[in-house]
Amino acid sequence: MNAQGDAQPGFIEGSALARFDIGRWKEVLDQLKANYEAATQEYGGYGTVAEQYQAKIDAQRAEMNNMEMAVSSLQRKLINAQENYETELGRLRDKLIKAGGDPGAQPASILQIAGLPRAEKQGTETGMVPGSLPALAANFPETQGSLVEPPLKKLRDDGLGGGIDVAGDKKPSLVRGGTLPSVTATTDHSNAAAPLSLPSLTGLGNARLMVSSQVQKEPKTSATESATIIESAPKPVPRSYNSAATSSPENDYTVVHGKELTGNQVNVVLLNTFHHKEVVCCVRYSWDGEYVATGSNRHAYMFNASTGKTYASFSRGDGDDSGDTYVRAMCFSPDGNSLITGSEDKLVKIWDIRKRSVKRKLAGHDGDIYAVESTRDGTIIVSGSADKTAKIWDARSGKILHTLGGAENDVLDGITSISISNNGKYVAAGSLDKTVRVWDVETAQLLCAYSGHTDAVYSVAFSPDCRSLLSGSSDKTLRLWDLSNSNEPKLTFAGHKDFVLSVAFSPNGRLVLSGSKDRTVQFWEPRNARTSLILQGHKNSVISIAHSPTNKMVATGSGDNRARTWAYTN
Repeated sequence: MNAQGDAQPGFIEGSALARFDIGRWKEVLDQLKANYEAATQEYGGYGTVAEQYQAKIDAQRAEMNNMEMAVSSLQRKLINAQENYETELGRLRDKLIKAGGDPGAQPASILQIAGLPRAEKQGTETGMVPGSLPALAANFPETQGSLVEPPLKKLRDDGLGGGIDVAGDKKPSLVRGGTLPSVTATTDHSNAAAPLSLPSLTGLGNARLMVSSQVQKEPKTSATESATIIESAPKPVPRSYNSAATSSPENDYTVVHGKELTGNQVNVVLLNTFHHKEVVCCVRYSWDGEYVATGSNRHAYMFNASTGKTYASFSRGDGDDSGDTYVRAMCFSPDGNSLITGSEDKLVKIWDIRKRSVKRKLAGHDGDIYAVESTRDGTIIVSGSADKTAKIWDARSGKILHTLGGAENDVLDGITSISISNNGKYVAAGSLDKTVRVWDVETAQLLCAYSGHTDAVYSVAFSPDCRSLLSGSSDKTLRLWDLSNSNEPKLTFAGHKDFVLSVAFSPNGRLVLSGSKDRTVQFWEPRNARTSLILQGHKNSVISIAHSPTNKMVATGSGDNRARTWAYTN
């Protein structure tokens, strides 16, 4: 208190405040203790629940293991059943042969009835029409890689030349009339028509690319219109591979994982089948993987890659559907707005996908167009032609920036395929003169020429890392070239029984794919050239193969008039 006896403000006498504070803190501490004990008890309950869930998980894992063992047992039984089936089939075949029958006999072809030589090498089916270079090579003399005139003229005069085009002669049309070829997607993959060989398409000079076709059942009006070679039934997969094959009779395809296939396991299933009236010469995915396009006689088509539904069709554009003009190559612009095609009319066409019309024609080649590619930025288009040249075009203006190759630069025959490296710096071309060439896109300088193949090169593809180049040839091999090394191939992939017509890399570079005239698609390991899988999914030559840029999906185009899409896992 002060001198006047007044209490000082803010002061409380005694220890009542202290006693009050201590009591309050004891209550708070007791409450915290009670909360802690409750939480501990609740946590113990959660632990019991967790143990119960873990027990359920362990039980489900044990059940899954039992299921896997059951599936493995069923697979072994299936393989044994297939082996027994093959053994019994071989025994019955041998018995039939001993009894005097011929299980492999085929009806005589129209050309054989007409007294003309069948267009095939001794002991080997070629699926080629007389007049194609590989077919006639065994029967007629050659002069500097070109066929002599008399045999071609004789076939033409006999009216059975099919697609032979000599000195501007017009090819007879296999399918007459101006109706749009029907194209449908289906999951019913039965195949009733006998496989036939379509007359070979317009030639690369006097040399010719091969295609085969399974012609739809249509009335024939004359011997000229029906001049086709009847091939044998599809060749079965060699019995030695069938020890671990899975086949789907209702879907008409076989996937083989045999003893000899030592690569990583790959599994394939069929997604969609697109039926065309004539040969499917090319297939291609859009850059986003959403669509797949196909090229056939006078028309190109677009489908949804997943559902198989038709999205668009593109006709030749001149209103005349009476003659043959096969779309031999195609690619999408990176923005997805345009489809770029190359065909036998010697034009590169840029189609407006939304309007279904041609917005620009690039004229400059003197021969059929057999390859077109676009750079990833869409500024450059490169085309390859029967005129022995490749041309680099400005995609915006349509002007020719460079002409590569040509006879004056020692390119001795038509260019069959083109590939542009992912970095846009290099363009590679395969040619019927057995050579693979690489040029600089900007300067048009020839950087290297690989001459290891012993026959025509039908397809080339850069690896995704731009360090290697893959090629496929009618010498039945694929070869992998190191762009920084010597002229010798880094690897040779041997296993196809006939021409290798198309090659591709998976986007990650871990798989190599090839399509062949032996009617198979093979999956390979690029590190050691081992085969991971053989897919027999067509009734005729696999002319074109493409890998989706975004998914584990593959498209194939064939001489059996079908394009197919496949999904795989590895």
